[in-house]
Amino acid sequence: MARFASGFLYALCGVLLLLIMRPTGGSAADNGQMVMVYTPFPVTIADAWVKPFEQATGIRVEQIKEGTTQIYARLRAEQSNPRCDVWIGGGGMVPFISAADEGMLAPYRPKGWEDMPVRRGNLVLRDPVWRWVGATIIG
Repeated sequence: MARFASGFLYALCGVLLLLIMRPTGGSAADNGQMVMVYTPFPVTIADAWVKPFEQATGIRVEQIKEGTTQIYARLRAEQSNPRCDVWIGGGGMVPFISAADEGMLAPYRPKGWEDMPVRRGNLVLRDPVWRWVGATIIG
C-alpha cells in the first residue's frame, strides 16, 4: 500500500504541481526556483513525492503541512498576497468548491488532461473551469 500510495502521489503531484493557485499574479514556479505547497497530508505521504519531483524538474518544493481548515483560513488570509502555488489534498471537494467560489483558486488545464470530463456518471471529477481536479475516490 505505501509503495502504491507514494508512486500514485508522485505521478499525481507531478500533474497537480502545475495547478497554479495565484489568481492575481505569477507563481513562484514561474521563475523555476521554488513551489510552495499547502497540504494536509501526513509527512510520510507528503514527502514521498518531493525529492523525485525536485530531481525531475529542478524546482525546489517547500511545504506547509496543516489541517484543511487551517489551510483554507491561510488561503483566505493570503488572498490579496498569495504565497501558495499548489494546494494538494483537503478532505473532499467541498473545501475546493468553496475556495473556487471565493476566488481563491486560479484555473489551469494540465497538459495531457484536456479531455478529462467534468463528470463521469454521477461522479464529479473536476471543476468546470479547471480550478480544481479531484485526486482520489473514496468509496
